[in-house]
Amino acid sequence: MRKTPAAAVAAIDELLDRHTHTEIAGILNARGLTSGEGRPFHRLTVRNIRDNYHLRSREQRLRDAGLLTLTETAALLGVSTRTIKIWHHAWLITGHPYNDKGQCLHPPPGPNPPARTQGRKLSKRALPRTAPAASA
Repeated sequence: MRKTPAAAVAAIDELLDRHTHTEIAGILNARGLTSGEGRPFHRLTVRNIRDNYHLRSREQRLRDAGLLTLTETAALLGVSTRTIKIWHHAWLITGHPYNDKGQCLHPPPGPNPPARTQGRKLSKRALPRTAPAASA
């Protein structure tokens, strides 16, 4: 049986706090790390290592931090899941991707959550964009 280097497992465990499987594979490859077979990392390799070493998934970590699913966020704000997606793309609410499909978990709404506002353009209501976080 091929064993994944301990440094790679530790890096995956650390990176799961902030990155998806594809992002982690790219970071590990950029660091020059290889799998137990001596090959570059791939998103499925990262997932298999996560499963084999019983590491908590990114989704589990975000849920433990109190983030809400799309359905939970929509129910809390009294809108449809489609509205939540629209608001997320318009930067009215934030979301943290937990997989490579772009699915997100959302922080609980603060004291001034977005609300339906007919006749007012989303672009006029959007939060200011911030620079993306640097990769680890």
